Amino acid sequence: MNNLEQNFSFLRIMLLVVSLAAVGQITNTIYVPAMTMIANSFAILATHVQSIMAIYLLTYGLSQFIYGPFSDYFGRKPIIIVGLIIFVIGSITTTLATTFQLLFIGSCIQGCGIGCGGVMARTVMRDLYHGPQLHRAASHVSVALIVAPLIAPLLGGILASFWGWRACFAFLILFSICVLIAEYSLFPETNKFAYSTKLSGQRFYNNYLTIFKNYQFLGYMTCLVVTFSGVCIFEAVGGILFSRVLGFSPFITSLWFTLPLPAYMLGSSISGFLAKRWPLKQTLLLGIALLFIGAISLLLTGLLQWINIYAIIIPITLYMFAAGIVFPAATSGALEPFPQLAGTAGALLGGVQNLGAGFAIFISAMFRQTSQLPLGIILSILSFTVLIVFIVIFNDDSAYQTNYRV
Repeated sequence: MNNLEQNFSFLRIMLLVVSLAAVGQITNTIYVPAMTMIANSFAILATHVQSIMAIYLLTYGLSQFIYGPFSDYFGRKPIIIVGLIIFVIGSITTTLATTFQLLFIGSCIQGCGIGCGGVMARTVMRDLYHGPQLHRAASHVSVALIVAPLIAPLLGGILASFWGWRACFAFLILFSICVLIAEYSLFPETNKFAYSTKLSGQRFYNNYLTIFKNYQFLGYMTCLVVTFSGVCIFEAVGGILFSRVLGFSPFITSLWFTLPLPAYMLGSSISGFLAKRWPLKQTLLLGIALLFIGAISLLLTGLLQWINIYAIIIPITLYMFAAGIVFPAATSGALEPFPQLAGTAGALLGGVQNLGAGFAIFISAMFRQTSQLPLGIILSILSFTVLIVFIVIFNDDSAYQTNYRV
């Protein structure tokens, strides 16, 4: 295969993986500008609408523990098709929901289906690449994982303004069907180890245990989970801060939501650029330090009661820039040791990541969002946790394996 063919193949697979990942990520935030509309429609508190996002993330995470090992055995493509069909069913349920309970159930089904996308976003690149190439590929995919949920509120704001909150979920039906057709028609099987081992529950358990005992994997996974939780909490409460506290319309709220997007993309690009120039450990430390600065800045503006859009958006933009550096570095570092168990490792990584984020959102929903102070407190605690984990786990160089500077 010549370079042109290789580039075309990479671009095709990248677009298919990004599209699949985007379905799950768009679902998470497309209705954020319409949260007040949903609350009014079902006569509930706006903070209770966060439970939709929380249950979606929980089922999205839990389902990955099943999709990952099955994709190691059956291959990636069959799992993608089954997951997308389940997601379409869930999207139809949410669109037609007549009670908040049905909307909750529909979100649960959506998470159970598109969990396949969470696995493949991490796994397919590991099927094809390793070392610095894996880091750079992960930086491209990580853009989709964050860009999609930040762009989604802009789309959701437009849809909700013209056609109401149900239009957000109706869009998901159409989008997921288009992705299903594309994956069925164009996605090549990337798992060269499919059907190479016997399928059994004991093997699933042993594979998970092997990965979970890996010191390097645990360190990178913890950094990912805590950082991703902070991003998801902002996605959950940002709409309330912008609309309820600052009084912006759904459309203006969605515009402010997308403002940190270029910063994340820049951070992810820098992470990929540094892949062949810095040790992975050094890149990760840079991202963590910037996470901490962004979180503390938001905390200070809250303590000083500077309740305005700039006091919120500037620290959040720095936090997103830092997350853009951390995500691809930590993802590639976690998956690097497991070429034959990429699906299982990706499932564990994505599953725990989303379970942690779902739990964090449940906790944040307990606080009244009257200013950015609660968000600043939570992000500061999370950032401090990441810093401590980095110091404790990566302080021992013998535990650190992935140092692929060339």
